Formats: sequence, structure tokens, C-alpha cells
Amino acid sequence: MQPTPYYDTVNPDLLRLIPPDAKRIVEVGCMGGSLAREYRAQHPDCHYVGVESQPSYARLAEGNCTQVLCADIERLEDGEFARLFPSDCWIFGDVLEHLYDPWDLIARIRQRSNTGSRIVACTPNAQHWSVQAHLVAGEFWYRENGLFDRTHIRWFTAKTIAHLFQSNGYRIASAINRYTDAPRLEVELALKTLALSLGVNAEQAAKEARVFQYVVNAEAI
Repeated sequence: MQPTPYYDTVNPDLLRLIPPDAKRIVEVGCMGGSLAREYRAQHPDCHYVGVESQPSYARLAEGNCTQVLCADIERLEDGEFARLFPSDCWIFGDVLEHLYDPWDLIARIRQRSNTGSRIVACTPNAQHWSVQAHLVAGEFWYRENGLFDRTHIRWFTAKTIAHLFQSNGYRIASAINRYTDAPRLEVELALKTLALSLGVNAEQAAKEARVFQYVVNAEAI
């Protein structure tokens, strides 16, 4: 599979949820280290480890992270994985949807993490109105980026991203919903009608269909 297209932008909502007092951070899928650069500009004493599977991206990240590990996080041997601990915070910025088994990885992290440590993650919303509209039209075409990114393997909604963490020893401490374009009125009415026909709360369904991405701060309990 081809790598995820490179980008150097920083998600400000993801940055906002990273604990300001973290002494050791592990970011999975750090790309060129743009998030590390922004965080360390304000917190230079933080030991920031970037994990990146693409060698060309990992080389770029070396200038922004304290340490870079070029590896597939899901294939790390136990010994190498253990060296990433102790850590105060793990970051998955648009990464969970690219993993084969994010449930196993989150459980593996929790087994070695202290109570109170965090995972900060951002993931696209599979319930977004545009995904539902494309499915109705039978137009599920993969693209270079966005909700239909060709490298996505897993899909999450508000309920399932919460369950991913809650079923593995975390609670959602805080969250931010990110939005893009709003659906047309007739599209939203159609979604509400479908929700009612399924016995689902129509207003909640419409509300969740407007969210483009979920950004969550999960605390180990």
C-alpha cells in the first residue's frame, strides 16, 4: 500500500488537548514532526518521541522530535515497545483509522501505562452526512485524502471511538468536534427521516452527521 500523502499542517484542536505538563510524549504517525515542532516550541523540556513507518517522513521528523523511531507500531516486538515507556501521553493524529487493529494497540498501551496518563487522538467521523449521501448514491470512491482517504482501514463514529477507549481502561476526559461544510436542509431532513424510521433519535443523528472529525483526550483509569 502507498503511504499516506504527506502534509505539514498542524491540527490546532489536537495540539490544544495535549497535556501542557507532559514530560514524555509518543506520537504515532508523526510524519515530518510538525506537531512536535509546535508543542516543543512551548514545552522545550518535553522528551518527544515520534514513531513513523515511512523512512522519508521519519528523516524529516528528526529535526523536530527529540527521538524518532522508524517502525510500524503494530509490528514492534515487546522489548522495543517497552522502551517507549514510561510515557505521559500518546498521540494519534488521524492515525487510528490507518491501523489494522487499533483495539489491540490501545490495550497494549494501557497495560504499560500509569493511571492518569493520556491518549490524544483525532479521527474522521464515518457518520458524516457526506459519507451517508455517497453510500445512498453508491458512490464510495477512494480519494487521496479526507473522509474517503484510500489508506483508511478502519472507520469510527462518536459511539465507536468512545468504545475503543472505554473498553480498554480509559475514560474520555474531554473532546472537540470539528466541522466542515454543513449539509443542505433537504439532506438533513432525509437523515432525520431515516433515523426516525429506524427508531433512532433524529436530532442526535443529525447532530452527529455534521461532525467531520472527533478529537478526544482519553485518560487511563
